[in-house]
Amino acid sequence: MKLKSNFCVLAVLPLVLSISACSGSGGGNTPKPETSSQAHSTSTVQTTLDPCQVVTAEEASALAGVTFGPGIEEDTSADGQYGRRCTYGARTANVFFVQVGQAASAESAKSQWEEEQAEVNANISDSLGSDISSHLVKQDLTGIADLAAATTFSFPTEDVTINGTSLAALKGKTFLAFGDLLKDAPAPTIELMQAQAVVSLARLP
Repeated sequence: MKLKSNFCVLAVLPLVLSISACSGSGGGNTPKPETSSQAHSTSTVQTTLDPCQVVTAEEASALAGVTFGPGIEEDTSADGQYGRRCTYGARTANVFFVQVGQAASAESAKSQWEEEQAEVNANISDSLGSDISSHLVKQDLTGIADLAAATTFSFPTEDVTINGTSLAALKGKTFLAFGDLLKDAPAPTIELMQAQAVVSLARLP
């Protein structure tokens, strides 16, 4: 899994597919395999961060408007790239994710920021269909991290509407992404996500 899978909103992708399957929707096209342009070399380090402590179950529940139990934590490392993800409400109609990763240096992390976000949106489009592109709205954020951006979308499928809000932030060499995806209900506002980001980023090195 490349560095883009350790931050930003690529973590949205498997959860969008999960919530689509849970709702009975077709879920769109099958994700395309990585191309050679995506398989670029990155320098990352093994992270010891616990994403379930970066955004706690109580905090995720408050943002999502439901009560989550303990999150499911998993290692997202592969091919020399490292990261960890915590998922609350897995395979339900309201899925909240937290994902962390660390690069070898702040410079290498920052240099990939725009490229990774562009690939994230492309992968979401590949999975849900090209029409999703017109529903993705990105907003750059200032004052909470070295770099930060929020992405929102509301995408109608044949059976349901999938809504989502995610926030990605870079603090030094550490990446953080978290978001909520749900069907037929409004997602948390960017303002609420930004307030949580301030709290969560204070827990990062």
